[in-house]
Amino acid sequence: MPWRLRITEPQAALPELAKVYDTLLPAQPGLFVRSESWWNRIVEDPDDERPGSSPVRCVLAEDDTGPRGYALYTGRSRWDEDTFLPDSTLDIRELIAADPAATAALWSDLLSRDLVSEVTARLRPADDPLLHLLADPRRARPQISDGLWVRIVDVPGALTARRYAAPVDLVIEVTDEMCPWNAGRWRVHASGPVLAAAGTTPGAGTAECERTTAAPDVVLPAATLGATYLGGTSLGVLARAGLATEVRGGALAALSAALSWDPAPWCPTIF
Repeated sequence: MPWRLRITEPQAALPELAKVYDTLLPAQPGLFVRSESWWNRIVEDPDDERPGSSPVRCVLAEDDTGPRGYALYTGRSRWDEDTFLPDSTLDIRELIAADPAATAALWSDLLSRDLVSEVTARLRPADDPLLHLLADPRRARPQISDGLWVRIVDVPGALTARRYAAPVDLVIEVTDEMCPWNAGRWRVHASGPVLAAAGTTPGAGTAECERTTAAPDVVLPAATLGATYLGGTSLGVLARAGLATEVRGGALAALSAALSWDPAPWCPTIF
């Protein structure tokens, strides 16, 4: 299927940007629904926030079905007077794509811009495929920073609402001094994902979480549960750091596998 790249004004392309974003939304932990006011904030471009840079531009990746990806970016023209060589920069504000082909098409375009010596992309996901698209990944300089903090205030509600990567049926004991209603033993029972046809999103399956007096299989504080909730931090790693305790053999591995998720959580918006 042929791909088209089209440069357009961000404000004019808002309906197409929202369509791409909403396509990714159901399967990407960490994204939140964007209202019209949020979208206006995403594309707003006050002069005093980009001194020396170009206005925000938008490039859309499209196929015969419509928009499949977009990037918002600004550029800064520079020239090294000592070497008499171009030293322009490109700042990627946001790049979101609904499939691998659109991802590759957008990055290929942005990284091949003429006279650009440095490209900066902030708020990217921890498992960004860009690092595997580069001809020389060693030229990249990834920096890890906090993107989203999770504090669970309703254990049964939270554990019932999320999806699970594998079936699980065990009892966790949660300690929580700040929210004492979370403290206690909870039976977590989930069926795992429902298989889906190729190219579609797996179903959520079923999940239940209810209080119990049964003996715990895993003991963990609320902070550890929050850290693993979106599936990007391994419960097994946290346990090896002393932040969770296995009571029944094998329970920790089973719970860690069920809580994990692919793709990694990602929140590209500061709020």
